Amino acid sequence: MPNEKEKEKKQGENQRRKLDASRMSAAEILEAVGAAEPLEDSLVHARRKKQQEEQAQNARNSSEAEPASKTGSVPDQNSNSDSDIQKKIALIQQQKQEKLKQAQEKLNANRELPVSPGVSDSEPEPGSDSDQNPDSSVQEQNAEKQMTQVRKIRVRAVTTPTAMPTPEESEPVLKNPESPDISENAEKSEKKSSEKSGKSKKSIFSAKMGAILGVAGAGVLLLIYLIGAFHYQEKFLPHTYINSFAVAGMTREEAHNALLEQKQAKDLTLITAKGEQVVIPAQDFQAEYTIPAGAFNEAVNESNFNWVSKLFSSSEYAIPYEYSYSEEALRSLIESHDWGSGRSQNAKIVRADSGKFEITPETTGDQFDTGRLMRFIVSELAAGKNVITMEDSGCYEPYKAKVTSQDLQEDLAVYNQYAECNVTYDFDDRKITLDSDTIISWLLTKPDGSFVTTSGHVIPMDEQKVREFVDDMAEQTDTYGKDREFYATVDGWITVPWIDKAAWGDASCYGWLINRKDTVVQLMELIEAGESVTVEPIYETWGTGYTRKTDDIGTTYIEADISEQHMWFYRDNQLIMDYDFVSGLETNSSRRTPRGICKITGHLNGKTLGTYEVQGYSQWVDYWIPFNYLGCGFHDLSRGAYGGNIYMYNGSHGCLNMRLSEVKNLYNEIEDGIPVIVHD
Repeated sequence: MPNEKEKEKKQGENQRRKLDASRMSAAEILEAVGAAEPLEDSLVHARRKKQQEEQAQNARNSSEAEPASKTGSVPDQNSNSDSDIQKKIALIQQQKQEKLKQAQEKLNANRELPVSPGVSDSEPEPGSDSDQNPDSSVQEQNAEKQMTQVRKIRVRAVTTPTAMPTPEESEPVLKNPESPDISENAEKSEKKSSEKSGKSKKSIFSAKMGAILGVAGAGVLLLIYLIGAFHYQEKFLPHTYINSFAVAGMTREEAHNALLEQKQAKDLTLITAKGEQVVIPAQDFQAEYTIPAGAFNEAVNESNFNWVSKLFSSSEYAIPYEYSYSEEALRSLIESHDWGSGRSQNAKIVRADSGKFEITPETTGDQFDTGRLMRFIVSELAAGKNVITMEDSGCYEPYKAKVTSQDLQEDLAVYNQYAECNVTYDFDDRKITLDSDTIISWLLTKPDGSFVTTSGHVIPMDEQKVREFVDDMAEQTDTYGKDREFYATVDGWITVPWIDKAAWGDASCYGWLINRKDTVVQLMELIEAGESVTVEPIYETWGTGYTRKTDDIGTTYIEADISEQHMWFYRDNQLIMDYDFVSGLETNSSRRTPRGICKITGHLNGKTLGTYEVQGYSQWVDYWIPFNYLGCGFHDLSRGAYGGNIYMYNGSHGCLNMRLSEVKNLYNEIEDGIPVIVHD
């Protein structure tokens, strides 16, 4: 029947549409469905607004309402409004269907979709299998499921948070059915949105590129800055001047050398009284300019990271130069130079090769006072002058000969009286000689230079100068009262002090001491005799030693090492014996053995040491060998042990206790005067 065929045809078309819709991608379906969403939202908003207006109108009319029968029939506005809304709903649904259809057609135009089994694009023939296709219901179910998925996708899309609409966007705009197609407006809106998106992307891209270029540019500048800072490390920065000399880019050493090349020392020019110029080269007296240490500190301390700012500014530094030269070398050059004749020279007495004295006649010449000239040169060089007029120094004063050969005849006889008088003092390994030249300088003279003589034709000497000679000799040779350098058996070279500050008295007693008063008298008598002799000075009775050599301890001595509690006896540097001992109680200052440079002052065979009344003890010993004037010495004492650290808790009263047999051996080998060195 025609109606049934049409019905079946419509069912097939509906199935095909559902299948085609199911073949669309979710994005395409959302695009089609979403295009109508704004219209639907606008309709809902319009309906709500309409209801609010109706409620307000009803409230106003409720108080004034009259029966409709009295005023006649009034058109039902609400009914008309509902009818309009229904029309708009139908229009929106139709637009949705058209939008879906357009999307499907667009999809089919881009790609050819396979036809679902059991559904034909052509009209089904009456009575074909498709009319009775058992899978049609299944296909419809599948299509329905896909549509449900689309709805779910749509719901998720609708519920996805979006940006809050502006007031203009939130206000719905209702269009008449006769207005342009809504889909066209949607396409335009989409196009504008796409254009805005494109512009936004371009703006973002431009911003990113600008940021990248900015960072790259900053990196390049930073690299250049760091390279510059590295380049000027240990170097002077741009536009840096020292004493108006450009040193930019130079190291400290390069600037130092460059500045010194600009400041070379000049030669010294001396102008004589005759107008002659004598040039002394600067290098001959080591004249030079130097830069003091630390002069570059201020300039060098500029940070190398300031090199950029120094490109636009300059720094000027002033440093001093130091002028130096060898005054000794300059004096030597002046004195050695041949200045020619000048100031007169006095006649003088000199010693001839024969040993006799003779007169050197006076001479004349241009000799000047070198000391006065040197002082003047020093002041002029300090003022920066290198050309000096010698007359300005005052060194050229008319020095006439004041002493002639005739004037010296009488003096010559006196000089020859002592020409052979030489006094030599013998100190074993060294000698001190008083020669005739020194003796003559001690002779007293008159203001005019002549010698003072007595009736016996003896020229008196300056006794003060004689005493000074003896004092100086004593200072050189006396050993008494002086610390000694001593080579200890265990410790090697040590210094033994003369005074032991921890002792109760001075234990040192060995050394040589000149009796100065008696030696002065002795020397004056030898000079007046006019004879050349070799003698020894007169010593104090206690100030003598075992040997008079410079090292008066010599090679024969006794060494007592308190810290080792051991003694050694050497004769001519050969070890004769060595033994342990026990010294004084170290923890008691009144019993501690004093250290010092001592000597054997005697040796006795048998003696009682101490008294109960004075020392609090009395002890007989068979051998007693004292070595200082405080009562300390070597002696025998029976003990259970010797050496070690017994002296720290059971020491003696200051003596060195030894075994009887050992101290006997020492007694038999030594003699008085042998040095005894007691040390730690």
